[in-house]
Amino acid sequence: MTEQIAEFPKGFDPRAQVLNLKDEPLKGEEGKPFLVGDFIINALLGQLESDKALDGKQKLNLWKLAQIVQKAQTSGKHVRLNSKQKSLILDRAEKLYTTLIYARLYEAIEGVIEDE
Repeated sequence: MTEQIAEFPKGFDPRAQVLNLKDEPLKGEEGKPFLVGDFIINALLGQLESDKALDGKQKLNLWKLAQIVQKAQTSGKHVRLNSKQKSLILDRAEKLYTTLIYARLYEAIEGVIEDE
């Protein structure tokens, strides 16, 4: 697990603030900015209708990945993901979140949003 937590700026920063369309931080009711890592953890641990078909091993894999993001967020380190992990997070985020949140997570994880 610790090999995915980088000590140098490779991967994404789970402490990065999620921005609105004006590139201003999105904030909650108490004025606290929403963080990329929080949305990713919620995407991994949130309950989708299709999750009823997951077995215990698949659920543990979601939990382990959420734990990696949480530890990086707490320690201030970046997270490196492989393509399978990126796809897993983005597939779940697509089902759970609005277009803005999905786009900001995609941007954080992939680095850019490509034009079609």
